[in-house]
Amino acid sequence: MTPPMDHPIHNEKRFGPQEAGGGPFALDAARAKFKDAPIPRPCSWGGLRLIPERFEFWQGRVSRLHDRVVFERNNTAWRICRLAP
Repeated sequence: MTPPMDHPIHNEKRFGPQEAGGGPFALDAARAKFKDAPIPRPCSWGGLRLIPERFEFWQGRVSRLHDRVVFERNNTAWRICRLAP
């Protein structure tokens, strides 16, 4: 099902590699600026940290034999395997 033309997905702006995040040196500049201090944020900001243990990606095919790949964490390393449809 395709979203209607007034849906926000049709108004997205795409960035090239140099434009995304302020350029290639923006991350280095931010790391240097906040090297010894926490990055300031508004008091109203909250959040949580997600630590994934498993990801599954799949790509549908016309034959319905989908290509499925699983990434599973094993302590600090990731194990990659392909699943049967």
